[in-house]
Amino acid sequence: QSIYLGFRFFDSIGYNENWYVDNIRVFGGDGSSYANPCGNFTGYNVFQAGSNVGFSETNSFIVTGLTNNVDYCFSVTAVYEEGESASSASACLAPLDPFQITQSSFRDTLDPIAGEYSVFEFSLINSDTANHDFHFSSDVLIEPTAENTLLSDDFNTGASANFFDSEGIWTIGTVDDANGTYLGYPIDSDGSFFFWNDGADPYYYNYTSTSPILQSQAIPYDGSGPVFFILDMYYPQPYGGCSSGGSYSEDASIVVSTDNGANWTVVDSTFRTAVTWSGYYAYDNTEANWHTLMYNITSYIEPGIFNVGIHYDDCGGNWSSGIGVDNLQVIQGDETNWLSWERLSGEIISGDTMSMSLSMMPQQDQN
Repeated sequence: QSIYLGFRFFDSIGYNENWYVDNIRVFGGDGSSYANPCGNFTGYNVFQAGSNVGFSETNSFIVTGLTNNVDYCFSVTAVYEEGESASSASACLAPLDPFQITQSSFRDTLDPIAGEYSVFEFSLINSDTANHDFHFSSDVLIEPTAENTLLSDDFNTGASANFFDSEGIWTIGTVDDANGTYLGYPIDSDGSFFFWNDGADPYYYNYTSTSPILQSQAIPYDGSGPVFFILDMYYPQPYGGCSSGGSYSEDASIVVSTDNGANWTVVDSTFRTAVTWSGYYAYDNTEANWHTLMYNITSYIEPGIFNVGIHYDDCGGNWSSGIGVDNLQVIQGDETNWLSWERLSGEIISGDTMSMSLSMMPQQDQN
């Protein structure tokens, strides 16, 4: 006589969520003779450089009093009522400062007469177990005023005459309008904003290629003074860019045109605003947050007219996530506004490394 056991996973609508089977037992009779072959587990002994530094009933243990950037080696044994296991292999790691910036000193030595730029690329690293807000400020960063603002819009009226998408894909709405099955938007959003939620359709039958540009109206420029593009951005990009070849990948970029949108030049495409992702969903929707971005676009434009834009691309029809932008401003400065900081503020999640960029444009001899 034979007994067959089976486990079936059925996904009726194609979400393909994970599932698990564990601790399967098959007994003869009533199971009263079953004995646990592993013994009665009680916890772990933790060893640092061979010396016992503590005991834990869970699979985590905190060691204090360590020095940053010094290697420490640890191993564990499993403890049972019947005895103790052999020691595990040793693992060596060095603790780090939980919040790091890979470059903290910047010096421009270029010729101000030549109008050259210094661009510094570096990283912001959060090695902590908690998320952290960040904000960078300087006396020489431009602040928007009525006098220096060439174009701006917060979209809170629910419409915009300053920014548009000729394809009609980008949409103005609130958080409730923007949220979809998989991607949620920052709950503290101020009124309305422009968004495209590429994964809003929970079945996504069509796989239509989506590559719209949200662009400004043509902006006159007389060639005097630096011009900055400032905006709030939400773009978690949980599955990476188009170059990865992934089925859910996507790209986005800040772009500029000098021929009223006939051609576009990419200014930046590295502004991912990460949230912790688990499978197909954000692990914690409250992590969703806006990052304030700032770009000196002077080198991309010339006297006449120009347009700024945000280009979103789902890589030829991927079932991707989406994007949101708000509070778009184009500002013209003077010789005192020689510094721009690409990512001014936002939140960096635990374990994330965020690309940063700082540009110096010497307007006078002040290296």
